[in-house]
Amino acid sequence: LNVSTNADNGYQVFIYQRQGLLSPGAEIEPVTGTNTTPADWLTGCPVSTSGCYGYHSGDDVLFGGSNRFLADDSFAKLDSTAREIIHNSGPVTDEVTDVAYKIKVTDTQANGEYQSQVVYIVVPQF
Repeated sequence: LNVSTNADNGYQVFIYQRQGLLSPGAEIEPVTGTNTTPADWLTGCPVSTSGCYGYHSGDDVLFGGSNRFLADDSFAKLDSTAREIIHNSGPVTDEVTDVAYKIKVTDTQANGEYQSQVVYIVVPQF
């Protein structure tokens, strides 16, 4: 994501999904990690699952100094509540932050075309 703002106190970016990762009659389950407590991939997506997905924020320090996404192998599930994924405490020009998505699908996951909708909300802090 690329953000520019002249807001004196910077900005925050939030993310949520409008629905799970669905195909008619099937769903790819989210990882078990949450935005407040991301999990490493092997913990959040155990070998025994038929499929799972999650996201990782490339912003190492969020509001209040939280570094919960500092480890590159830290993934959270998307849900219907807006969750902070990016923060900066001052004005920025063309600040780029990656949001990575990871998915696992095994041969036991139901075949289909899976879809979801992800929403990003950028909030300036004046």
